[in-house]
Amino acid sequence: MEAGDIVKFAVFTAGKADKEAYAEVKEEITALRDRGKELWNQAWKTYGEDDIHQQVEAMNDTAWAAEELYRLTERFDQIYKEKKREKGLLDFSDIEHEALKILRQPEASEEYRSQFRCIFIDEYQDSNVIQEELIGCIARDNNVFMVGDVKQSIYKFRLAEPEIFLNKYEAFRNNAVPDSKKIDLNLNFRCKGQIIQSTNQIFQSIMTKGSTGITYDDDAALHKGLDYEGELDYPTLLHIVDGKAGMDEADPQIAELKTAELEAIQAARLVKESLGKPIFDCKKNEIRPLRKRDVVILLRGVKSYGDLYAQALMEQGIESFMDNSDGYFDTLEIQTFLNLLRIVDNKRQDVALLSVLRSPVFRFTISELAEIRAVHKAGSYCDALEAMAKGGEAAAGGNQPALADKCAAVLEKLALWREKASFMVLADFLQMLLTETGYGDSISAMVGGSQRLANVNAMVDKAIQYEASSGKGLFGFIRYIEALQKGKVKTGQVKMIGENDDVVRIMTIHKSKGLEFPFVLIGGLGRNFNKRKETAKVACHKDLGLGLRRVIPEHHAYQKTMIKALIDQKLVQDDMAEEIRILYVGFTRAQDRLILLAGVKDGDKFREQKTLRLPEDGQGASCYLDMIFPWTEGMEITYSDRSLMTALQREEDWNKAQALARMVTGWEETGCEPELEEEIHRRLDFRYEDSGRNELKTKYTVSELALGQAKEEDWREAFDQRPTFLQAKELTGADRGTIYHRVMEVLPFDRQWKTAEIRTFVEDMVKRELLTEEEAKLILPGRISAFFKTALGKRLIRAEHVRKETSFNLKMERQGLPITVQGTIDCYFSDKDGVVLVDYKSNFVDNRKEEEDVQRLVRRYRPQLLIYKEALEKISGQKVNEMYLYLFSAGKAVEIFEQEERSQHDDTKE
Repeated sequence: MEAGDIVKFAVFTAGKADKEAYAEVKEEITALRDRGKELWNQAWKTYGEDDIHQQVEAMNDTAWAAEELYRLTERFDQIYKEKKREKGLLDFSDIEHEALKILRQPEASEEYRSQFRCIFIDEYQDSNVIQEELIGCIARDNNVFMVGDVKQSIYKFRLAEPEIFLNKYEAFRNNAVPDSKKIDLNLNFRCKGQIIQSTNQIFQSIMTKGSTGITYDDDAALHKGLDYEGELDYPTLLHIVDGKAGMDEADPQIAELKTAELEAIQAARLVKESLGKPIFDCKKNEIRPLRKRDVVILLRGVKSYGDLYAQALMEQGIESFMDNSDGYFDTLEIQTFLNLLRIVDNKRQDVALLSVLRSPVFRFTISELAEIRAVHKAGSYCDALEAMAKGGEAAAGGNQPALADKCAAVLEKLALWREKASFMVLADFLQMLLTETGYGDSISAMVGGSQRLANVNAMVDKAIQYEASSGKGLFGFIRYIEALQKGKVKTGQVKMIGENDDVVRIMTIHKSKGLEFPFVLIGGLGRNFNKRKETAKVACHKDLGLGLRRVIPEHHAYQKTMIKALIDQKLVQDDMAEEIRILYVGFTRAQDRLILLAGVKDGDKFREQKTLRLPEDGQGASCYLDMIFPWTEGMEITYSDRSLMTALQREEDWNKAQALARMVTGWEETGCEPELEEEIHRRLDFRYEDSGRNELKTKYTVSELALGQAKEEDWREAFDQRPTFLQAKELTGADRGTIYHRVMEVLPFDRQWKTAEIRTFVEDMVKRELLTEEEAKLILPGRISAFFKTALGKRLIRAEHVRKETSFNLKMERQGLPITVQGTIDCYFSDKDGVVLVDYKSNFVDNRKEEEDVQRLVRRYRPQLLIYKEALEKISGQKVNEMYLYLFSAGKAVEIFEQEERSQHDDTKE
């Protein structure tokens, strides 16, 4: 038997006199009739296709499984309780149940009942069964006061039972409970009149007895409590973003955006347009401009969508706060920086490579990237990049030398960074990449630059934590980060601002409960509900019980039983009732302005399908917009599509271009009042006094301060002072200087060492692993023994006190500002002539122009020794009488005087 054989739907006709009137309502009546047929067919398919005996048989066939599931659950509960008891643990549920056990003892309940004159319960709509039972154990007949709003019961997922409130409300209203009274506190002192009007208009239609168990009558409706009647009582606005319309006229970038992204962009524009507009602050009884901290964007959930709103606000220059523990690895700056690390580790990763080439790190244009691939079509993109670098000019007919050089520079830098990554501390390497690539500066200059830079700097902190936990190397760090992403470890962005700052807040409707804001924008109203799946094997309900699918092994099939179908339907109804109450909470957070925002994939299709709905048809709505749209008559509704957004974007881009041009060419033609023009010039032309001081650091090494910034060759030479684990690589002249210093630090200054003795001593240092064999080969023992033959060396042997490798931090001034200078003194000693300072240098001295080279080194290192002198005098409290450079290459000690013209060789003074 078919559904149509049981119920026949009448066909409506109208007489000639009624045709005109019928035409006006025909569309609505047809829609209601079609919806009625749809609901009847659904009900018949679920409950009517099998006769009652077959349905009973199907339910009986699941009885054994239900009993076994009950037994397993009960046994699990017993084992779980035993394990907690063994460990002396309680969870929150245990506390409630143990308290109830105690209070069910008449003596205990009586004792507590006598202690309380009155019991006050707030948020009563969110009570659950056990809490109600606890209150009943200690309450008397007339001493309980309950306050709540069942329309705001949104915690059913925490086992809240709004039915407790509803049952008691109905009983009190009907005087079914002695000594009871119901008082409706429905005066609203938060919302202005227009918000109250639109809230009542919507919810008296969708919050019904059938949909939520609530009758939204005059007692439940909001009544205006504020006496404000001015023009700043703004109407509620419904804004619908059409994801399909205007595609042909849209810019390519806007055409590629998803509907959710378009919605977020529109939300940011609506917020920007509203900032600064006047509102009447009823608490202060004054008119004031709308500030960022007055604005909240409410979403059903912020995961995956909240970041879109935050990004859109950031692009409009509006700071926002979202208390979210996710999203760190999804930010553009972190994705790009991770891709940079990936290609430093292994450049043959095309997606990562293209990402970094296009980024501010290398700044390739799309045309350049396409040209590289067009010239070299075979192989990976890395192969194409290498081919272009090696033979790009020839391959492109001689027209691409600049692009070939650019590709070669990329490969050269990647090779250099890969080498540095092999021996640098990981955190130092990441910081070096940020500085050397200029990536840190680039993201700082973007909108929200401070947040972006803080996010990337947090990656450096993660590298420190990784190495502190025995992690090693760049490859391991990348795998560690990928493991965090794969494991979905919650990692939020660095919080640069807090919830109390002047920022726009983005939060879930749940978190907004109990709060109020002058401006509320509820977004995502067109997003489909995350409906409960009806394909689950087991369904449970507190009233209806347990429902299981019937399994039919011989047919390799299963059948939904009547009880499971009823439970599934009831759970969906409960979920939809909760969604309606959640929406009500969102509406009632607004004080001055309420904007409703929904994105739809196809606006034309949406308008065709959204016809009048049955008030109790909760299951028919797929999103909030479905619920409210039929009841928005008289409400201001606006639509936007991609073409409109393109026009707005072009206008914004033009304004930015004009502002940039004015900043470059000047503001002579401002067209504004003279006072305003004068203020513009004052601000843009302002210069701080001693602006050069901004380039000062607070801490310097002696070399930085005395020698200035090293040239590229000096930097590379200094960087080549590699750690000892790189023995397989060729050591440089800079390494030789470090090794000589190490020998002089360890060597006792107790006698005049001979060359053979020095050689033996160096071999012993190798055995003690103070030097490697490769490092020892760089030592020329004769140069060290020559030091002890000089007058300076002989004085050192006879000296009373000798100190080596003395580190210091010295406070100094530079350009009138305090700085700290850090350095290490090679050696100093004291004898009858006073304190003597010695600094070793291994710089090459050409025998053919020895005097010239020596004077060059004296000029170069005198400022350094003068800083050492100042530090040593403050450390020792004694005056430094003499300063010497000892040049291993020349075998000579050179005395340094404070005045250049007094410098001279001193090989004989004893």
